[in-house]
Amino acid sequence: MLFTLPINCCILPTQSDEIIDTKPDSLSKLMLSAETIFICMAIMVAALVWSALDPTLEPHLRVFDLDPTMVGLIFLLMAAVYAMCSPVCGIIGDKMKDVRILLILGDLLCIVGLLFVGPSPLIGFSIEFNTLWMNLVSLAILGIGNSLIVTPSFDVLNRKALERGLEDNTATYGIVAGVWSSSYALGEFIGPIFAGWMRDTKGFEWCMTYIAFVCGASAVSLISLMLFDCKNKKHSLHNNDIHQQKRKHHTSISNERTPLLKTKNEILNKTCEQV
Repeated sequence: MLFTLPINCCILPTQSDEIIDTKPDSLSKLMLSAETIFICMAIMVAALVWSALDPTLEPHLRVFDLDPTMVGLIFLLMAAVYAMCSPVCGIIGDKMKDVRILLILGDLLCIVGLLFVGPSPLIGFSIEFNTLWMNLVSLAILGIGNSLIVTPSFDVLNRKALERGLEDNTATYGIVAGVWSSSYALGEFIGPIFAGWMRDTKGFEWCMTYIAFVCGASAVSLISLMLFDCKNKKHSLHNNDIHQQKRKHHTSISNERTPLLKTKNEILNKTCEQV
């Protein structure tokens, strides 16, 4: 963090100090939206997946009799994959019209990673089945899925804030950053508590399975929201087409009537001149 501070000072543009009047209802405007709630849920799920592995993964790996260095490298695998994929996800997100597709894809990848890191009994594996290579592949998939959710989520929230009527200024960025951080912190709070309790009562395999269900709920909510938006856009486009057709019809009728009016006026003028 200290290393990036001088880099940010050189790269970021200068901004003059200004007093920004933040409306008291700005946060309520942003939060009183189903899309905002679902995006915050996706952010919370990404943090929950990450933090749930902290107290549960090391006991799960004890059967392989690994030394502490290897266990630390396995924990580093997910973070390393996340760090490598995040810039790519950012570039892809900048070129997409609807970034929510990345969030849905990230949820789906997290589901796959969680079901195989156990592995889950729902996909046909026994409770005793556990291989090191499957754990490594699953952690890499989880790193990719987290990068697909976390990286574009701030931009999605910021766009939603502007759509809800908030101004494009630093005050809005602060509100969006606060909502994003709160959602992520909530996931980091719930993750270790839920995962620790589930491992003690149901086992690591079912713990990861239940978290996969949460990721599935987040994916379904985002897909439903996208389908709802597409339906509303088609309805609005249909109404616009009908309105344009009506305007063309009225224009054509007025054009047909205009020459007749002009002809009558010309006849009256000529009659008056002759008289």
